[in-house]
Amino acid sequence: MAEKSPIKRRRLSPEARRAQIIETARTVFSESGANRTRIWKIAEQAGITEPFLYRHFESREELFKLAILDPLDAVVDKLAQQILELAARSDIELSELLFRFHELFLRDVIEMIPLIAAAQFSDPVEGPQFYSDTLFPKIRDNIVTLMSRFTGWDADSIEMDLAIQALMGVHVGIALETILSSGSIDVERVAKDLTRMFGPGLAHARSASK
Repeated sequence: MAEKSPIKRRRLSPEARRAQIIETARTVFSESGANRTRIWKIAEQAGITEPFLYRHFESREELFKLAILDPLDAVVDKLAQQILELAARSDIELSELLFRFHELFLRDVIEMIPLIAAAQFSDPVEGPQFYSDTLFPKIRDNIVTLMSRFTGWDADSIEMDLAIQALMGVHVGIALETILSSGSIDVERVAKDLTRMFGPGLAHARSASK
């Protein structure tokens, strides 16, 4: 029986190798979820041995944080900052403001979907609560100011929560469908469609709250 050939590793700097392993781990976690991902599988996909991987990382948990949670936090933080900057603008009409909100949200949520999926299914008990307990509150806190301009609703009102859940649900659904179909999205066109969809309802809410 022929012996297996040893895995050939490309010579990379320690920093480049860590980055390559993290990128590979992100792919494996996104495809399988943290609970079903094994270190040996990440090592195999990265073209290295498991002992070699442990020279760079202490545990699967550390890799999950670096590959999934930290990038997801970074995307959410970027989106939050963009929303805050948008909410502070007084030089454009509300319809244009709503369009730009949809546009930037769509661009970022497509990047989030694989990370959200990996985090959502990372643990059989806590994983399914990730979106409602962690992600939604973090994004909600930064949409409130903008939504208050559109509707006049109180930040802690039920109406505000329902509106933000609807907005986020639509964006996540569109991004998920795009990724699952291996297609692409015309962000500007879809943002215009969403503006036409949500605009009248938000305008009515603003009039009713006066």
